[in-house]
Amino acid sequence: MALIKCHECGNDVSTTAKLCPACGAKVKPPKQSMSRAAKLGLGILGVSLVAGVALTDKQDKARQQGLTAQTPEQIAAVKQSKSRTQTAILGATQLRNSMKDPTAFELTSMMVHDSGFVCYDYRAKNSFGATMPNSAVLTNGAKLLVRERDSSQFVKAWNANCTKPGASDQTDLAINILKRMS
Repeated sequence: MALIKCHECGNDVSTTAKLCPACGAKVKPPKQSMSRAAKLGLGILGVSLVAGVALTDKQDKARQQGLTAQTPEQIAAVKQSKSRTQTAILGATQLRNSMKDPTAFELTSMMVHDSGFVCYDYRAKNSFGATMPNSAVLTNGAKLLVRERDSSQFVKAWNANCTKPGASDQTDLAINILKRMS
């Protein structure tokens, strides 16, 4: 609790009082000024942001210069990885569009393997309107096998490829792209 001057009569009034005891005027709470600690904190935050942007720019330039210093094999590997990711996203789009209710399709996992196989886990509505989990495999020959529809081929492809470690999780990227395409 602090004392302030009444804006009407100039008498001392508590900051917790609603009315001035001398004249009955409504007490206006004092404007809160920023403490020195808060000002210092904002200053440090501002300097940190500027330094972070400058560091990010330097890192981006270093990455770009590093890309130009890559071997032809490294460049080909990057291009092949991008191509596999694009194919995987096209497969997710095809999978979503094949659903009875594409708007209810929810991709929960998309794992891209170096072999070219893509393993999907998703949730979608069935014929009865219930949302059920399911899985699919996109073969390196770009054939989409869904567990419910292609059971024996699906099981062989899933067991041979989707149970192996070393896949790249591209779920978040695919979800973001699918959202933009909706």
